[in-house]
Amino acid sequence: MQNLIATISAVVIGISVAGAILLKKNLKNTSGFFSKKPLSEPEQILYWQLLKALPDHVVLAQVSFSRFLYTKKGTRNENFSRLATARQKVADFVVCNRSFYILAVIELDDSTHDKEKDDTRDAILQEAGLKTIRWKTTKLPTTEEIQAAVRPGVPPGSGRFN
Repeated sequence: MQNLIATISAVVIGISVAGAILLKKNLKNTSGFFSKKPLSEPEQILYWQLLKALPDHVVLAQVSFSRFLYTKKGTRNENFSRLATARQKVADFVVCNRSFYILAVIELDDSTHDKEKDDTRDAILQEAGLKTIRWKTTKLPTTEEIQAAVRPGVPPGSGRFN
């Protein structure tokens, strides 16, 4: 019985010492949080162009895929696994009508974009029935190009859109 008490005491003391060491290390950490703009310069330019071109729409920026995608039909584990492949991805812009029905997901590609990763993202969005529009930071679209891409088959400036 004394051996058991001694062992438990040793474990408790060991955990306490380890915790104190970790706490002391964390107190010495000089890292800190700072704010930054949520959109890059090209994203800011495109955001204002989207608002101008699509005044009757909702334009959301930097939206996590988990806010607008879900899985079903599979087992719980299958659904969780599928969603895990998408939930940490972020769409540059999501364009919705006023009922928040998604009309398009817009990606702004710069020189750091990886075609293989972009294709994977586009396939996920396509599977969900969502349209992906990609523009390069080096060639931002005009108002007319935005309207034509988001609302195909409707001439720019022809009135209200769904």
